[in-house]
Amino acid sequence: MGAHGATQAHVAIVDPCEVFVHGLTDVLTRAGIVVEETEDLDRWVSGKDRRGLVFGVASSRDLGRIAELREKAADLPIVGVVNSTSQLAWAAALASGANTVLVRESDPGQFVAVVAAALEGYSLLPAGVVRDLGSSQAQIGRPDLSEEEATILQSLVCGETIGRLASRLNYSHRETSRRVTELSLRIGAKNRAGAVAKAAVWGFAPDGAHELDLRGSTQLDVLLEPSNEHEASTKSS
Repeated sequence: MGAHGATQAHVAIVDPCEVFVHGLTDVLTRAGIVVEETEDLDRWVSGKDRRGLVFGVASSRDLGRIAELREKAADLPIVGVVNSTSQLAWAAALASGANTVLVRESDPGQFVAVVAAALEGYSLLPAGVVRDLGSSQAQIGRPDLSEEEATILQSLVCGETIGRLASRLNYSHRETSRRVTELSLRIGAKNRAGAVAKAAVWGFAPDGAHELDLRGSTQLDVLLEPSNEHEASTKSS
């Protein structure tokens, strides 16, 4: 019996870095996990045989894409691969629909263990991440929000400027800033960055990411982008 169980599963890897894809393909193949290439991902995830997906998360658009795939295949194991150890990055990936998440720089053994567990219906997450996310949700459960407040949080997560938000809400720049500050304090955030983190934990990040203008870097994108100190590749053992 292989690391992924008696029934052989098929896994697809989606990531813009070919070096990473080739490296991870080699690692998983050596562990007995079949990796497939697919040109039509939407059709592939809807297949009837046992399969899973490893999805590289480098921007808020990727979060939206995971959410779309989750809607198409509710039971599909999705492993999100992030470039940051930030709680916001992990929370956003999980909120978008990933079953589990790991950092791109993880060693080959960790990739095999996490992917194999996901294929068996389990999520392997670092104890610290589980503790932090659980603590955040327990201490600051999502409050009742008005439509306007939800719009503000969604906009903050997606990096919308105060000026653009003001135009959409039909308020002055000053009034919009005041409302953002008041909302941040009401939900227990010390500043706007804290409000963004809490909004991501509550699932705001993926839902409307594809609906907003994301041509510029968003606050999530800054946290999700790869570090310049490391190569985005997986070393085979």
